[in-house]
This record gives sequence, structure tokens and C-alpha cells, in this order.
Amino acid sequence: MVWSSMSQLSFDWKDPEKRSNRNEEYRHPLFFGFRPSAKAVSESIEIAQSRQAAHSLTGRLRPHELLHLTLNGIGAYRRLPDDVIFGAAQVAATVRARSFELKLDRP
Repeated sequence: MVWSSMSQLSFDWKDPEKRSNRNEEYRHPLFFGFRPSAKAVSESIEIAQSRQAAHSLTGRLRPHELLHLTLNGIGAYRRLPDDVIFGAAQVAATVRARSFELKLDRP
């Protein structure tokens, strides 16, 4: 599917509950994204652990089940509004695409 700027969908809901800056109160992010295959997760973890060891990094790795590639952020909310979830689900239901391989080859 090819999207032009004229056919691209946009979420512009003016929601007072939506985050305007990084704030711990807004713990419910909503976005469209891809989840990697089990193989890709395993490879990502190996790379992250290798870099941690090589550079003496002490931060915690993200939980494996949270690994994803965000395509489009919709917003972060104090609570997830039903109308926003409904709208996002309606848009997602229209997406049709063939499977494809995504190769991220830069560190």
C-alpha cells in the first residue's frame, strides 16, 4: 500500500487527558507498532547484553514482552479513553498489507 500525504490518516483528537510532556502520571501509551518475532527478540537481547558488557552499562533491559517498533504514536493518557481506542481500532481494521521482512542494520 502506498500512502501519499493526501491520503495519510492523522490523529488530532484534542483530549485534555493526553500528555503534553513526559510525566509519570501518563502511564497508558497508545500506538501502532510491530512486535518482533521470537528470533528477533532473542537476537536483540543478545546484542543488548553484549553492549552492556562491552561498555560496563548498568541499566536494566526492557522486559522482552515490551519490545516493539513503534510506527505511529497516538498519545499517552492518564486513562485510555474509549473513543480514542475505538477510533484507533477502526483505523487498524482497514490496514491490509502483505508480510515483509524489516532489516535494521545500523547500531
